[in-house]
This record gives sequence, structure tokens and C-alpha cells, in this order.
Amino acid sequence: MPGLLLGMFLLCVCLNLSAVAQEPDKVTFSADNTRWYADDKVTATGNVKATYKDYTVTADKAEADLQTNIAVFTGNVKMITNQAEVEGQDLTLNLKTRAWSLAKAKSKVMASMQTPAPGQASTGGSPLYISSTELKGDPEEVIVLGGTLTTCNLLHPHYYFDARELDIYPDVKIVAHSVSMLALDHRLIRLHTLVIPIRGLRQNLIPQIGSSADEGMFLKAAYAYTATSTSQGTLKLDLMSKRGVGVGLDHTLTTKLASSQASLYFLADKQIGGNNITGYLRHQQKIGTIDLNLTGNYRTNNYLYYPSSTNQDWQAALSQVTAKANTALTYRTSKTAGFGTSSTDTTTLRHTQQLSKTLTGSLNLDMSKYLATGMPAAGRELNTDIQFAQREKKYDLTLAASKRFDLDGAAFTGDNNFGSLDRLPEITWGTDSYRLGKKSFLGLPSRMQVMAGRYHETPNDISGNRYMVQWDMLGQNIDLGPKSELNVTAGLRQAYYASDMMQFSLKAGTMLTTRYGDYMKSRLSYYYQRPEGFSPFRFDYTGKYNYSRAVLDYQRAQKLKWSLSSGYNFNQTAFPWQDISLRLTAHPVPAYSLAVSTGYDLNRDKWRTLVGQFRLMRQNDIALDLGTRYDLQQGKIGLARARFDIPIGKKWRVEGITSWNGSAKQWDYRAFRLTRDLHCWEASLLYNEEFGFRNVKGISLEFKIKAFQTQDRFGIGQYGQAVDTSMGDFY
Repeated sequence: MPGLLLGMFLLCVCLNLSAVAQEPDKVTFSADNTRWYADDKVTATGNVKATYKDYTVTADKAEADLQTNIAVFTGNVKMITNQAEVEGQDLTLNLKTRAWSLAKAKSKVMASMQTPAPGQASTGGSPLYISSTELKGDPEEVIVLGGTLTTCNLLHPHYYFDARELDIYPDVKIVAHSVSMLALDHRLIRLHTLVIPIRGLRQNLIPQIGSSADEGMFLKAAYAYTATSTSQGTLKLDLMSKRGVGVGLDHTLTTKLASSQASLYFLADKQIGGNNITGYLRHQQKIGTIDLNLTGNYRTNNYLYYPSSTNQDWQAALSQVTAKANTALTYRTSKTAGFGTSSTDTTTLRHTQQLSKTLTGSLNLDMSKYLATGMPAAGRELNTDIQFAQREKKYDLTLAASKRFDLDGAAFTGDNNFGSLDRLPEITWGTDSYRLGKKSFLGLPSRMQVMAGRYHETPNDISGNRYMVQWDMLGQNIDLGPKSELNVTAGLRQAYYASDMMQFSLKAGTMLTTRYGDYMKSRLSYYYQRPEGFSPFRFDYTGKYNYSRAVLDYQRAQKLKWSLSSGYNFNQTAFPWQDISLRLTAHPVPAYSLAVSTGYDLNRDKWRTLVGQFRLMRQNDIALDLGTRYDLQQGKIGLARARFDIPIGKKWRVEGITSWNGSAKQWDYRAFRLTRDLHCWEASLLYNEEFGFRNVKGISLEFKIKAFQTQDRFGIGQYGQAVDTSMGDFY
């Protein structure tokens, strides 16, 4: 903040001139001639220089009146810090208020033009170059009178803002009064007031023009009407030949105890003959020890979705966290109208309480209501769950009860097929050999669990008791020599349901790992589980497996990695073999990487798809990313995606994103951008074409000031997703 830095700096300089503060290790001062007067005045002439930490001020002459607290620096005044460079002829500073003014001034202020990502520090920003008849300020702001502002560092800048007054709030905003924006000596716009947010700017300050299949010829503009340390607002205006005139408002507000973000957009869509309204609201509020969160979305007749539909989602949540309790109450409602109507309302209560040092209780309640076109009545349900968990030094004890209540009864019978599980109740005791003070149980490190409960399961409408005992051997590593290691696991499970119903399950697993030199190793594993008996409950289903798998891995730093794997399922008779899978990644030099994966079906004697990806990372300022899926059986490309960024000479560059669907034999996505570097700003011609839920095709022209980083929509699909070259992998 130049005002604050300048005030602090010159205050330290002038105090150093007096006999009050003499700390040469903090402030150093030098001049060719220094003279003290009896009336507390000081003058210094000739190469006046003062430094404080990383700040430096130089001038031809300095005068200070310690009775009036006024200091004047004259002649080639210059102040340099890590954040600013200020130059001028006459600098006046009030030592008490730290207000200052500089005549015939020029300044270079470093301002962060981009909001850092969450959890990241600001990376600095582009400098603001200021010239004026007078520059003044205080610790909070800098005021430019009759001046210009630009981010272009040329002696004759490509563009600049010419204003009667510029109020600069470092790292917050710039407010220009009676301002004109000039480019190449031609006035583009003239406004009474212009607010430029320094951080968090999302909309381009320069209008965009173009054409698209949905909107026709368009002109889109945005105007930041306010930007303070606590709020920011932007007005939007869209002129579209097919749709009409759209207006919007985005506003954010942040205080010590609250933050809000609201957005509203209105378009009298002449193509569909209806009003397109889109709104968004998010509000967070601290009320004492309670946190309030409100979110809402409203969308009707939006041509980017379903033109003749209305969707709205609202949520209100109250939460409180204390040392011994955590409580949250949430209400959600969602309504959709268009091709039929539907609505869902859900109220949720979550509470966790620390009842004692070892005992914790929790209560969960979910009440829901659902109604849709064609339903005779609304479906209403209440799901309840309560638990008490006792954690002692040697064991854990848990008591749980849950039940679903069908509140609508016979009014709506469609929910009779819903699945649910009632625990009426269930008690669980668990421990392990380490907590019991033994390294092993029956000679083996173990985990044990005993459960008993009564259950009701729908939709099969089964009720009954279940008693279960389970033992698991904790994984053990057995050293078989300097290059081999064996890991062993096992488990037993016995469940009783009635006098004639029970189920026993045995499981075991081993993995032998062997290393061959520094880069290669093999893993040979075998896993077995076999249940015997019968369980009447679906939730108690125990799977059956009996298979072996072998993997050979090679990894030499990041330069080369590959793996070869396969397996055999002893429970399968028709297709027992797992595919032979190959995955390879090569990164021979930092600029290049190659990855391929495929498989061979041993059961059907055929190749799987070959997945490949090649990347060139900024070699000679060229970037290329290519991903493909190649059908080895049919000998054709199933899917190919590419993204590239290539400079053309020193001033031009072309970017592109493409996706080819070999099965449909058409392009899924094509986007190209040709950009001309105009030193401090740039011009881009964009073309995009996308097929999917709706076909999108258009061309547009964009101008951007480089210093004001806005959200880049290039490469963003119609669903808001980033279009990349990922192909997945073959496993």
C-alpha cells in the first residue's frame, strides 16, 4: 500500500532527524549537509537518502518542522519499496496523520490482480503506472488528481484511463471519476464513474462480440458498479439478435460475521416467447455460537437447459459445534416443473453428544416428502437412528437402534417396494489382542467382534434375530529372506438366525512379494472366502471368491514404469482367466511423456482397446496433449482427443481442443482460439462447436487487458465441465 508505506517511511526518516529516536540499526540517514535550528526545525541538502529495512527514499532537499509535524522533501523525490515506486518534485508529509501529497508525480504500484486460490498466498500482480499533476494519500488510499492510469509500461502506452480523479485502494479497487478509456489514442468509452476491482474480477471490462447458433449475433458487456474491501457488484448486459436483451446482477458481500453472494439474470426470450430468469443465493451468518447457511437456485425457461421448465432448489441449515456436542438442522426443498412436476422436501436433524469421557451418543432423524405427477398422494417417510458408543481401554461397546416409519400409510403404496433395514436394536462388542494387553490371541494378532440384534428388512418383509461372532487375524508380514516377504490374513465368521438357520464363513489371503534388483518386483497373491449355510437377510449377504493374481512391476524413478498382470478365478468354469493387462509410462526427459495401457483376453483370445496418451510440456513454448482409444480388433480409432497451444511468430498463438468419436464418426467437440499479443492486452478470435444434449456452434471476438485476469471459459463444455484429453485406463 503506497500511502501507508510512504507515510511510515518518511515518519521514520524525520524522527531520525530529531534527537528523540536514534536507532542506526533500524533507520539510516545521510545527506551532504544537515543543519539543526533552535525552534525544532531541521534541514538537509544534497543527496538526501533515508533507508528503513527494504524501503528507500531519496531527494535533493528535506525540511522538517517538529512543532507542526510537517516534513517537506523537494527535488527529484523518489521512494522505492517491494510494492511501489513513487517519483515527484515536492512531497509534503504530516507526521501525525501520515497524510501526504506529491506534486508532478509518477508512481508504479504493484497490485494483485487475481484472487489467489483457497489456501494459497497471493503471487503478486501487474504494476499500475500512474502519472498526475498531484498524487496524495494516507494509510488507506491513494488519490490521483488529474491523472492517468495504465498497466502498459511503454512511454506512449497502448491504452490508459484518463480521469479527473482516481481513488486507488490497494489490493481492493480503483474508482475513476469523470473517466475515459483510450486505446491507441482513440476514446473507447466515457463514464461518470468506473469501478475496477483489483481482486476477484470475473467479467471482462471490454465488451465481447460474436455469433452463436443459440444467440445469433451478440454483444455482451459488464460494468463493476462497486468494489470495496467488503463488497463487490457487477452489472451485465447481453444484446442477442435471436434472444433479445438480457440483464444481470452479481453481488458479493463479506463482513466479519457473514458473507453473501447473489446473482440474478433476466431475459425476455423472444425466441421461446417467455421470461428466462436465473437466480442464485448463498449466505453464511454467524449468530452467536450458531452458524446459519442459506443456499438457493432458481431457473426457468433457460435455453441452455430445458427451455420450458422451472427448477428451484433451496436449503437452510443451522449448526452448532461445542466442545462436547455437534448439532445440525437442515431443510431442503426441490421443485421441478415442465415435463410433469415433482417436489421433494427433506428435514434432517443430526446431533452428537459426548456424554462422558468414554460414552458418546448420536441421534439422526430424516423426514421426507415426495410428490410427482400421477401420484395419488405424497409419499412421506421418517427414518430414525440412535446410537450409544462406549469406548473403553480394552473394548468398544455400541448400542444402535434404527427404524423407518411410513407416514403416508395406505395413501401411497408405491413406497412398499423401497428397501430399508430396521435395527430393533443391535448391540456390538469389539476388541483386539493389543487392547487386551496381548500381542496375539491363540498365537495370532487378532480382532474380535460379537453382535446381537433383531432386524426387520424390506421390501422382502423379513423379521428375525441374528447373533454373530467374528474373528479376523491382523495382517502379518513374514520375512522369507533378503528379497521376499509374505503377508498373510485370515478370518472366521459364524452367524445364527434361528434353530434351523445359520451361516459360517471362512476367508484367507496371502501375498508374496519378491524384489529383483533395484527396479523390479513381483506380487503373487491368493484370496479365498467361502460361506456355508443360509442367511434370510439381504444385508447379511456374504460373497464367495477363490482367485489368484500375479503382477510384475518395473519402476525406474519417473523415467520408466510398467506393469504386467493377470489372474485366475477358480470359481469360474467358462471364463476363469483374467485379462493380461499392460500399463506403461515413459518420461525420458522433462518435456515429454508417453502412457499406454491395454489388455489381452485369454478366455476369448482377443485384444482389448489400446489406450494411449502423449504429452509435450512447453517445449519451445509449444504444448501438446493427445489421448486416444484404439480398437485393436477392428483396427480403428474409437476416441481421440487433443489439446494444443502453439506460438506463431512472436505475436500470435493458436490454441485448440478437439474430440473425435470414432463410433459415431463425428466430432464431439471442437474449439479453436487465435490470439494476437498486443503488448499490454490481447485480442482473440474464438470458434467452438459441441454436440451433445444440445448442439452448440459459434464464433466470438474478445479483447482482454492482460493485467486484469478474468475467468477463462475456453475449453469449458456445455455442462460446465473442463474438456480434457483423459481416456481413463485399462485394468
